[in-house]
Amino acid sequence: MTDSDEFDVLFAELKAAYAAKLPGKFNTLAEAIDLARANPDRKLIKNAANEAHKIKGTAGSHGFTDISKHAEILEDILESMFTELSSKKTIEQTDSRWQEIDTNLAKGKMLAEHVAAQAK
Repeated sequence: MTDSDEFDVLFAELKAAYAAKLPGKFNTLAEAIDLARANPDRKLIKNAANEAHKIKGTAGSHGFTDISKHAEILEDILESMFTELSSKKTIEQTDSRWQEIDTNLAKGKMLAEHVAAQAK
């Protein structure tokens, strides 16, 4: 077995292990988003954006580009809300960005569950 073959086997194992953890990572992100939505202050929105950022980076690094893209969209929306809160008191529950967050979170979770099931 060549070094390249060994690397490919190791990377496949790491990718499968990460895939198995993805649903839990999206659950953590969903919890952070729920907290931010219930009380949209800068700290909670930044925390949710950070959770999305972590998924964006690690999913992309492991080759899960579709999952990474949904996490990037979530991060971008949450970061825009964070910035907006520096000059505004709150983000309304009726803000249309919450719907966009829900949509991308659901798509990301669905993809995460799919890759986790394939990794078994």
